[in-house]
Amino acid sequence: DGVGTSALSWGRAQSASTTTSGLTFHGASFRATPGERVPVGSLTFRNGRIQLGTTIEAVDAALSFGITLPSGQTLAQAFTLGIDATTNTSSEEASADSIRLLTPYSAAAIADGGEVYALRLFFGQAGAGAVSEQEQVLLLEDHSTEVPLEGVISRTFEVLPGTPPVTGTMTFEQVTGPGGLVATGEGTGKLTTGTPSGANGAASVFTLTPVQVGAVRTELPFTAGKLHYFNGTSLTSSIATGATLRLTLGLEPGTFDFPLRFINTANTGTARQNADIIEIAAPASGRVVDIGGIPHVARMFFTNPSTGGYTGVGRFAVEEGAEANSDIRVVLTRWLPETRPFALQITRPGPAEVLLSWPSEPGKSYRLQTSTDLLTFVNDGSTINATNTSALVTREIDNPRRFWRVLELP
Repeated sequence: DGVGTSALSWGRAQSASTTTSGLTFHGASFRATPGERVPVGSLTFRNGRIQLGTTIEAVDAALSFGITLPSGQTLAQAFTLGIDATTNTSSEEASADSIRLLTPYSAAAIADGGEVYALRLFFGQAGAGAVSEQEQVLLLEDHSTEVPLEGVISRTFEVLPGTPPVTGTMTFEQVTGPGGLVATGEGTGKLTTGTPSGANGAASVFTLTPVQVGAVRTELPFTAGKLHYFNGTSLTSSIATGATLRLTLGLEPGTFDFPLRFINTANTGTARQNADIIEIAAPASGRVVDIGGIPHVARMFFTNPSTGGYTGVGRFAVEEGAEANSDIRVVLTRWLPETRPFALQITRPGPAEVLLSWPSEPGKSYRLQTSTDLLTFVNDGSTINATNTSALVTREIDNPRRFWRVLELP
């Protein structure tokens, strides 16, 4: 219920003592100066216990803001919010729903007084039972939380004039995988991997196609190319598990590397749940660039998927045996270190350990914290002092139900 309004609900409550799931947007007036992070609204997010078969699988919602400039001109700013609703099981963790800022950067520039600005959104710190990152909130089953929405208006700088337009290059580098890895095309824009499984199996193919790029300003996303993904059915022991997408453009610095993970899911659910995933392993390229005297990094997103494909925060998924396209969007954005729990990536290199990674700033210190219920967190290990733009730590799994978060220390 509520499609087309600011309050959406879904599902049928399991009993009289449980609730449906829902999301409600509350707008707020705000005044901001460039570079200031301010509250712009909030979301009430509810993950209720609902009957099997009554949930939504996913939905994209539009968030709109009106910015009034000192000149009196009003400009619309639009963002896309994704909602992933899982099928509720006996596990709170597996039944967690999530909301995601699919487009945290507005594509519309704000021009005023001879300067050009842009608006970026963030999630603030959610309450108990939820884990919030810059662009995603995970909420346990049978919980409700208020999620602050925050924004920052930043001055933009021209980095490409747009005349003439340029077409960059995009290649796959540093392909990794298991001992039986089968892969061809490293160093090119077409990567083929996997040994076909059975008579109807096929290798998976990833193809990059750069497009012409016009004017580029910081904080304003631009389309750098397209990714075509054919998800073949192959032997797991032969499929690549990672690679680096290298993007070269006619700007300084000209080359940006984005590490990717290739995630193969167990085919046990719906077509969407069985989709295999390309995940951007770090939210920003590993190079900090000085533009206008301000440190910037390059970020990459997957957007606008074709039929059979799905995009999320740093993810592009394609159904088993299908193929789909996604736009590759890039933005040169201010490096804004977090002062609260933020984007933490977790992978499983082995059955009894996890690899934790997050965006860091050289010279900064971080604290890893852990929990078994998402309600009470304790420190996990000593202070971690960053030496580059990505921090990595390994932890053994001593509990089948464990969560982590990371804090930047003052």
